Amino acid sequence: MDNIHNMRTFLAVARAAGFSSAARQLGVAPSVVSKRIRQLEALFGGPLLSRTTHEVSLTELGERCVPLVQQIVAGFDTLVADSAEDRSQVAGPIRVKVPSALALSFFDRVFCRFQQAHPKVYLQVVLADRSVNPIEEGFDLSLTASQNSYEGVVDEALQPYRRILTAAPEYLARRGIPRHPDDLAQHDCMRLMQDAAGWSFKTADGLLTVGPTQSFTSNSASILLSACLSGLGIALLWENLCKQPLQSGALVPVLPDFPTADRWVSAHVPAFKLQLPRVRALLDFIRASVTAHPDFEWSDGGVS
Repeated sequence: MDNIHNMRTFLAVARAAGFSSAARQLGVAPSVVSKRIRQLEALFGGPLLSRTTHEVSLTELGERCVPLVQQIVAGFDTLVADSAEDRSQVAGPIRVKVPSALALSFFDRVFCRFQQAHPKVYLQVVLADRSVNPIEEGFDLSLTASQNSYEGVVDEALQPYRRILTAAPEYLARRGIPRHPDDLAQHDCMRLMQDAAGWSFKTADGLLTVGPTQSFTSNSASILLSACLSGLGIALLWENLCKQPLQSGALVPVLPDFPTADRWVSAHVPAFKLQLPRVRALLDFIRASVTAHPDFEWSDGGVS
């Protein structure tokens, strides 16, 4: 048990980049934090942290140990929770990561309905517009449109994620209308940070990937939508996110003859958590909700 406490302390110091901050988070004295780190370093056979007067940073060994320690601590917590859990009920904490655009337009209601159906579950929903390794960051389930994969994580495909290239009419009137993906090099293109590899389009000759000039980047699709509506440039956005502006004419499609490559919304679940009743119940609930509403739209209008 001491080693688990020591590992939690190491992760707290790594996150806080300081002994005093970690001590406050853990509710212990800084001397206790120092003692635990020394014990863990003795166990691992080398320094995990580099300490100076002004900062604490990870050593090379510490960098290698962080994901492994995260997995060990997460596995221990899951084992304890699983052992104490009444398997006749769906109960206990579930920590979920979801992109903000999906959360605010569809999954907010999914989570609320799941919580209503399972009042003994404690949901912690974190909005993050980036790909995360759920094992390393302590999530039971991560919803994502990223193509990344991680060792020990099961990728459960849910639904195609349709995107559309779009811009405000005023921008196109000012800068001209691109006729081919190659023309984007001459335009102000606003991209999600996770699209650093470029945009891929379907053509008669196969898939074409272009790396247009970046004029504006963000890790939030909602921010890019606002920038697009302001006439700042061209953006590749989730179709449902910009549905109303497209219907009103505030935005128009760009390069409609060159559809973008398909992506999928997936649920990333650590393999060792997949059999937890509460995690499996949430995954099944999400899948049923997506199947019932394949366009991520609620029959009562929902949030577009």
